[in-house]
Amino acid sequence: MKEIQVMQSWLAGFVIEHNICPFAKRPFTQDRIRIRVVETDNEEVLTKALLEELSDLVTINRAQLETTLLVFPNLFSEFDDFWAYWEWTQDLLVASKTEGLIQLVGFHPDFYFGESDQDDLANYTNRSPYPLIHLLREESVEDAISQFSGIDQIPDRNATYLRTLSKKVLENLRIGHHD
Repeated sequence: MKEIQVMQSWLAGFVIEHNICPFAKRPFTQDRIRIRVVETDNEEVLTKALLEELSDLVTINRAQLETTLLVFPNLFSEFDDFWAYWEWTQDLLVASKTEGLIQLVGFHPDFYFGESDQDDLANYTNRSPYPLIHLLREESVEDAISQFSGIDQIPDRNATYLRTLSKKVLENLRIGHHD
């Protein structure tokens, strides 16, 4: 499936190679990152897939499945629509009794942080080839915090680094091309 190949290329060539997330390499090389593509234009179908992935992350051993990227290329082409859905998923965590166990992080081709200019290259931290939600175990986050003393500096470090690159380079990295 084309989307899975693009996502793997983005993870390897951008997230890992540029050390955007210092915690991604191990589960990636150990094949413990699930990339699930939901090819629907129906929010209910997406929500059902999200609930299935939440359940899997709570029940499947971490040694087999560390984290999930739920990719939905046919929904939410507009960032504001995507963000409204992502905000709603926070209520879904409560309703599914997975709040405190799983974190949801949003990524989108046009992602921008609310306090930033949309053209700020630091937004590429959360710009991905397709709209997606990263399902992250709280346990994994806690382990990362305990093992990495400078975790609070990662966002500022990434912003500073990304601003040294050109928009063209970042766009090529986002879509999985590595010149």
